[in-house]
Amino acid sequence: MKKEDQEIEFDYSGHLIFNEVCQVSVLDESFPSVARSAETELLNTLPDFEQGSTYQPGSGYQRIPLRDHAERAKLPVPSKDFINGSLILEYRYEDFDQVEALIDGDRKEVSVPNEKTANVVWDLDGHMVFRGSETDASKAKSQTNTSTGDRVSIQSINFDQDFLLWLFERAHDSGELTDDLKISRLSDAEIAGSQDEFGGEALINDSDDIKQSDAILLGLLKGKHFAMLEGDFTLFPEGEESATIRTEVQREKIYVKASKAGLKNANKAEKFILSSHVAIQIVKLHEYWDNLPKKDKFVSPEFFISLIETCHERDIDLNRQPVAVLRTQAQKREESLDDYNFQLGFQ
Repeated sequence: MKKEDQEIEFDYSGHLIFNEVCQVSVLDESFPSVARSAETELLNTLPDFEQGSTYQPGSGYQRIPLRDHAERAKLPVPSKDFINGSLILEYRYEDFDQVEALIDGDRKEVSVPNEKTANVVWDLDGHMVFRGSETDASKAKSQTNTSTGDRVSIQSINFDQDFLLWLFERAHDSGELTDDLKISRLSDAEIAGSQDEFGGEALINDSDDIKQSDAILLGLLKGKHFAMLEGDFTLFPEGEESATIRTEVQREKIYVKASKAGLKNANKAEKFILSSHVAIQIVKLHEYWDNLPKKDKFVSPEFFISLIETCHERDIDLNRQPVAVLRTQAQKREESLDDYNFQLGFQ
């Protein structure tokens, strides 16, 4: 893809959903490590978008000139630095629909091109996200992987249940995740597992404190797991400038809510930049979590004991003590439940 004449005015349609979240490995040692040079290299490698035909639909890439927008935008300085050091592309491809049309007085079936898009955000530091529908993001990820050949490897990641539980535990504690990211509040959650009085799945919406939800407390203590967490994630909580962004983290995607929290009054460029930044930060956070020692990576049985104590304080009937859940958490940490001196009378 040639860099010249490929810049397009920035806009986006649809939601700020990153349906592919990935880790990136540069396999070619000659690939530039400086952002601008890496951008030039990649833009020369990727195909330009050109319109095609029914038998050979068009597909390709265009550069999105967000750096100019970032300079004028109301953004924290670290977010401007992020966008200046990242590569932002739009992947476009054609999908042909068969429709009936009146041609020379006769009804005939014709092919009509339908252009679809996805955005690619690469921080050039090992993390990449794709914004678009599930189909469009998946196609963009696959095509980007193919187009870069053996120079770059792009691997999708999932936010598994232990990571979501760790986020919940951190929110329950101080909310601090890294120096650059904090959970200020959790408002929504989905929990799934075996049937109980709340069903196999329970969805909590717009809660002031999901940590006090009966469905969450009982669900976790009965071995259920998180399928989704949503709340206010704050970028740069200790800095002079911060941004609070309502974000939903599911097992395979990140959904930033453009009409809530700190994005409510932002323009489209600001929404896109901040949503991309928080999405990349969460991917980086998952990488950090995945490399933690097991005793830090997996939530301690002591946290579940605190949930039991909350149930007792609120007269929530557990029916039976969750020994199996506590034992499972201890085993994940390569510990024994006997290592803990619990005084609740159920061992």
